[in-house]
Amino acid sequence: MYRRGPGAWSARLSVKLADVAPATLVLAVLVLFVAGCGSTPTPPPLHAVDPLVVRAILDWFVTNKHLVFRTAGANRRTRQFDEHKGFFVVRRARWLLAHGPAAWGTEPNHTTIIGRIDSEFTAVDGYVTRRLGTRAAPGPIMTGNGDRSPAHLDVTDLARRRPSDPAVTIAQALATRNTPVKRLVVDMLTERRDRAMAIIWRGAGLHFDLWQASADQRSATLREPALDEVLDRRLHAAERMSYQISRADVMGARRLDMSAGPHGPWTDGLRVRMFEYPRLGATYASALGPIAPETAPMSTVTGGHLSGPEWRWESASHRRVVYNVFPGHRFRAAAERAFPLVAGTNPPDYWHALWSAPGLTPAQAMDALYTPSTNYWDRSWIYCDHVVSSLHLMALLFAKRRRLAGDTWFNTLVTSHAQGYVQLGPLLRTVSGAPTPGRLMDSGPEPDPDTQPPPTPPDPAFQNALFHPADIEIGDHLIFWNSVLYPLVSNGEWQLENALVVGIESDPELGSVKLSTLRMQGHGTAALTVGQYEQAIGDHLRVGMVDARAAAAAAPAGTTRLAFNRAVDRLVRWTPYPDTWSAPGPWWVRVPVGHESHVVVRDRLRKGVMPSAAFPNPAPFADSVYFPLWEPQFRDGWAGYLARRATGPVRVSRKLSPVPVDGSVIPGLHYAGTTWDPLPIVRPRVTP
Repeated sequence: MYRRGPGAWSARLSVKLADVAPATLVLAVLVLFVAGCGSTPTPPPLHAVDPLVVRAILDWFVTNKHLVFRTAGANRRTRQFDEHKGFFVVRRARWLLAHGPAAWGTEPNHTTIIGRIDSEFTAVDGYVTRRLGTRAAPGPIMTGNGDRSPAHLDVTDLARRRPSDPAVTIAQALATRNTPVKRLVVDMLTERRDRAMAIIWRGAGLHFDLWQASADQRSATLREPALDEVLDRRLHAAERMSYQISRADVMGARRLDMSAGPHGPWTDGLRVRMFEYPRLGATYASALGPIAPETAPMSTVTGGHLSGPEWRWESASHRRVVYNVFPGHRFRAAAERAFPLVAGTNPPDYWHALWSAPGLTPAQAMDALYTPSTNYWDRSWIYCDHVVSSLHLMALLFAKRRRLAGDTWFNTLVTSHAQGYVQLGPLLRTVSGAPTPGRLMDSGPEPDPDTQPPPTPPDPAFQNALFHPADIEIGDHLIFWNSVLYPLVSNGEWQLENALVVGIESDPELGSVKLSTLRMQGHGTAALTVGQYEQAIGDHLRVGMVDARAAAAAAPAGTTRLAFNRAVDRLVRWTPYPDTWSAPGPWWVRVPVGHESHVVVRDRLRKGVMPSAAFPNPAPFADSVYFPLWEPQFRDGWAGYLARRATGPVRVSRKLSPVPVDGSVIPGLHYAGTTWDPLPIVRPRVTP
């Protein structure tokens, strides 16, 4: 979640590549290469790719590697793992057919390219065995035994979510799952294996720069240190999100005990969390002292004294209170001096830099930020974009410590640039990067990898660019968008959700992803599918729409304009044709067009009416599109009614029905274009 959204976005991600007509598959394959699907921009394909050849290669691997994803009744997890392997085969086949010798695509039985992919398949399979081991004999990444330092997160510690939970070992948990903590340890190990398999096989299939071809191109060497770093970063980020930044009640949090007073310690029964949002439910208001009204200015601290209350009501509905001390959120005391506000940013009270501070190197500051606390007051109260951007940095620090055995690289990355180069904030705002990037995670145009020597990438550690949905990986950071209506009817933080991909299933036949089972997670949410996110984020929009309808219904007779959610003339009563409707009549949310066209705003709303000279009663404001709070009981609501009414009187009930808020008006993953357009994503850069 994010306090302020940068703009209006639309077009829900709702189809799979399987929905593409077979006749367009060759073109679709070429588009995947041209658009870029690796960690650096993909060189233009040298040859067209015949899907029938790709299919034949996949068939060979299904038969000879005994892949079971086409086998009815196969074990679910084995099937999922083999689907990742099939994805690897398809994506490597496409790449090699497009960029390898032309003869590979026409050779009888495709012997040479199958041999090349088989050598790579064997290399990845061996890598998996060395890193993950087996279920009976878990490898270093699973248990920490024999692993590099620092080891991956200790699942036996994370499973002890409450101070009273008993300590267990992995061996004890695997031997018998007779306690909740032991069962949670096993679940976490299972998820670790599932995620690692997806990261390894999909990554090895997508990132061509993980491979060093032999001189004759018949085989290739896996760049294991580079894949180690990819695995470490993506797995660490996903596990932090799932087990420490998750939804508190799902983790077992109890009602907050605030008996110690306004500044804590406050306890919720959890020991592994470090982040919360800067707001509380209304039921806690009595323990907080004075609560300012929702229109009150933000309090400041001067000489150790506050200029006003620490808390204010979020809105006139008084459902929640929000932290009211500038800048409206707070970092825990042990880390705050290393995260100053960034001067010159817009808004000026939101972006934070990572910087050295007395007694804290940048790496030590990240450690302090990511130190859990049993004291709710001692956790950092920040928003989803702060959390996710910091999570990228923490995962980078973790992986570099494992690869380079120290903090020097990370500290130098921060201090060799001006303060503000490393920032926490809404980094996906610039979806295609800046021509001359001035901060980490804001990469500009990617260099051509065929240039020799290759140009230095604009960002040494991240990519912030557009990627095809088929290429999504665990650990990718994307945004799930609410309707553009949301900030007009609500002042909460649910205009969007900065989410991390934490679960993925591959579509091996198409070298793609199963969107219906893709799972994402954000600050304070559970892991949700696309459909579940639509429901969850739609619930918050529904609250605002209910409030708007209540305000309109309570308006005095004859009122045609209402101030709402701190904006004048936000709600208007308007009848395009001189027809009579039952009270409260046709009320609308006025959506100003701004710098965009009426058509674009209408498309983003998915529903609504634009001003038209054809209406006998002109729209109240020509610069707006109107989203209905109620609509006629007519097929397609206002759209259907107005189309028919233009030809003459219409027989319809004069009682209007509330407009439903459902997935049809929630943009989801796409902000513009078709449902299979590239998505803005922040992700780790492969470093060979």
